[in-house]
Amino acid sequence: MSQAFLPAIRERGSGRILAVSSVAGRRVGPTTGIYAAIKHALEAVLEALRYEVRLFGVDVVVVEPGRVDTESGKHRLAGSVPVGKPYEDLVRRAGRSTGDATAQPVTEVAAVIADAVDADTPPFRWATSAEASAMIDQRRTLSDEKYEELVMRGLRTTEEATA
Repeated sequence: MSQAFLPAIRERGSGRILAVSSVAGRRVGPTTGIYAAIKHALEAVLEALRYEVRLFGVDVVVVEPGRVDTESGKHRLAGSVPVGKPYEDLVRRAGRSTGDATAQPVTEVAAVIADAVDADTPPFRWATSAEASAMIDQRRTLSDEKYEELVMRGLRTTEEATA
């Protein structure tokens, strides 16, 4: 898409390319490997593009939602882990640990996207909620070992957690 529109934006000398990624672009958990890999790659391409087009007056912004109340969230595990045993329990636990109880309404995400379009000088990465920001900050500030402990704690059964 950027190749299709970039020549005109560059010629105009100003513009903004906005893409929707995910907190998974900077944080990964069990059963989300393929999804997170795609989002990591998207963010890397967009960061490079930001540097490449800045001198032409073109801005690049990445909007990073956390959990969003959409149908796609129900299918996020498809293709991410092997089907069947021995992964059935892991998939169930991972679904339970992320849940959708705090999913952000899609209308709120749309409002943030509109704000990113209208902002005079938006940041490169724009989280869509306090929860999304906290998820990103948590991964950024914790060591790999501490983050792994947090992830594994979320995968424990109620019985394991109380033992």
